[in-house]
Amino acid sequence: MGLSILLLVLSGFSCARGPENASLSDTKTVMKLYDPKKNQSMQDVDALVMKGKGAVEEMKPFINDKDPKVRWIAVYVIGRVADPQTAKMLLPLLQDEDDVVRISAAGTLANKGVTEALPVLIGGLDSSGSIEYLSPQRTIAEFCLDVLSTYTKQPLETKQDWQAWWEGNKERVQWDEAEDYYRF
Repeated sequence: MGLSILLLVLSGFSCARGPENASLSDTKTVMKLYDPKKNQSMQDVDALVMKGKGAVEEMKPFINDKDPKVRWIAVYVIGRVADPQTAKMLLPLLQDEDDVVRISAAGTLANKGVTEALPVLIGGLDSSGSIEYLSPQRTIAEFCLDVLSTYTKQPLETKQDWQAWWEGNKERVQWDEAEDYYRF
């Protein structure tokens, strides 16, 4: 699945109740019951996304939840609706103890032009884990490579090559907002 499809994989909305009728109680229920193997769960998360910018404030408390699945959902929703400046609230998650949350936050921030996310993605290139909250699942390494390649336009494959690229360019890397990629 391509990166753009991955980032928009849940763009459809077909819940019976509209996002304008969802309450914080509904949000907690969606997060608690989320199961990536059930299509309705994905649609319920999309109902949160469909709230638009209002969803960001609602997701803020969940960034620090003890459950990594809940933190991942918060990252996903915020990443879908937040502008680049607002998405920076996810910066602390670049240090998250959970690989899936940390890498997902890095992917979200990288596509918003936050340079600090790039070394986190490079670090995930040798991971053997998977992003189990996605359906279908993706390996962390594949996701990291896809995000890095897409937003830097570099054809590198190995972690060592990416680390060398980063070391040689980190002082010059800048986000090109008009083109949605990193220039250096």
